[in-house]
Formats: sequence, structure tokens, C-alpha cells
Amino acid sequence: MTVEELQGIIGDVALEGRLSSLTATPADAERLDKAYQAVFRQPLPRTCGNCLYDAFILLKIQDKNDMENKLKSTFALKAGVILRLEDEKTGKRLLYSNANITDDVAKEYLAKHPNEMHYFSRVPEWYQAEMEAAHLAEVEAAEQAMMQEAEPVAEVAETEAQAEPTAEAKATTTRKRRK
Repeated sequence: MTVEELQGIIGDVALEGRLSSLTATPADAERLDKAYQAVFRQPLPRTCGNCLYDAFILLKIQDKNDMENKLKSTFALKAGVILRLEDEKTGKRLLYSNANITDDVAKEYLAKHPNEMHYFSRVPEWYQAEMEAAHLAEVEAAEQAMMQEAEPVAEVAETEAQAEPTAEAKATTTRKRRK
């Protein structure tokens, strides 16, 4: 669902009238449910007769930028997970749940805590590919470093092998001296 589609639902005055007078059609309820799930990433609660109108009002008061960020987010947290990040500018601790997490926040959190990916129920494929590429680059760099350390050792061993005569060469030298 795009922001324009959400704005169309929120701006539908006829829909608002039907919801406030409790005469919404099943199609209205379905449209509103899809919009609610897209923004809040959870099913629309249906605990009272006024739930549809309440959901409509919640959608209506959402900030457009916030709504765009929520729709763009491809990360999802597991149920009940709340992430804490410290704002580097203000030093305040910020809390994030499925209701307000964005891709930028998720990437920042995972950059600081790479071993905590298990808190996420959905991680986009592009991010997993990024992480695998970064891991491969680290492995290759480690292998390069090991190879560079191993080269001088191999050279020293080769030089020592050339400097020390073999047992066969020693025996030949000894035989020549005896003659």
C-alpha cells in the first residue's frame, strides 16, 4: 500500500461518515483493515462497535512522514520485542517496537549489535546479502593477512633448508674426506 492510497482512504469523507454512523460496509472494513495493518503492522482490533472509526481516526492523525517511513520499513520485530538505542546527539534512550521501527533504525541497531538479529521476525533479502558480502570480505581479509604472515615463515624455512645440508649430502662429504 502506498502513501497515496492511504491518503485516499483517510481523505474519503463518505467513508468517515459511514464509520462514524456505524453503517460501514464489509468492503469499507476490509479497506480500513488493510490500511491499518500497513501502518501499524498488526491486525485491526475489533473489540467494540466503534473500533473501525477509532482505527480511522488513528490513521488520520498519523504524520505523513512517519507513515511513509512505516510503509517503507522492510524489517519487522518479533512480537513483544522493544529495542533501545541511544540518540548520539542528545544522549536520550529511544525505544523502538514494530509500531515505529524504520529500516534506518534497524540497520543502525544491527550495526551496533550484529548478534541480535534473532529479535527480528523479518529481515529483507537485500540486507542479508549485504551482511553476507561483508562477512566474505572479512574472511578474505583475514586469509590475506594469514598468507602474508605465512610467506616470511616459508621463506625462512626455505633458506634454512638450503643452508643445512641433507643427511645424504653430509654422508657424501664424509666419504670424500675419508678418501
